[in-house]
Amino acid sequence: MEKKARVDVPDYSNTVIRLSMPVLHDGIEIQELAFHWGGLTGKDALNIESEVNTRRKVVNNPAFSVEYLIGMAVRASEPAVDRDFFLRMPLSDFNRVRGAARDFLLYSYFVWETPEDVSETNA
Repeated sequence: MEKKARVDVPDYSNTVIRLSMPVLHDGIEIQELAFHWGGLTGKDALNIESEVNTRRKVVNNPAFSVEYLIGMAVRASEPAVDRDFFLRMPLSDFNRVRGAARDFLLYSYFVWETPEDVSETNA
């Protein structure tokens, strides 16, 4: 069996963002958020889209829907924060979070093989 060439692309499944200024959440100032995008599931995707629809917004393309991307951030953030947290942060930080979620989505669209596909022992 012919091995497929592995394309070296960055791993966007986890991101840490240091905020330009702390944002208050439940009485605690949060200065840094970790996002575990790789832990999101298909169920998360459907729930995010449903929540966006309840706000009378339409998701044409998740990678370019700010509402969808922030829905991802809510589910992937550590510590856990709510949607309002993101609405209170400075625009520059908001855009960095949105960009990180978009990078993960775009990356996941183009990953066409798993590590097992290029394994020497895979028959």
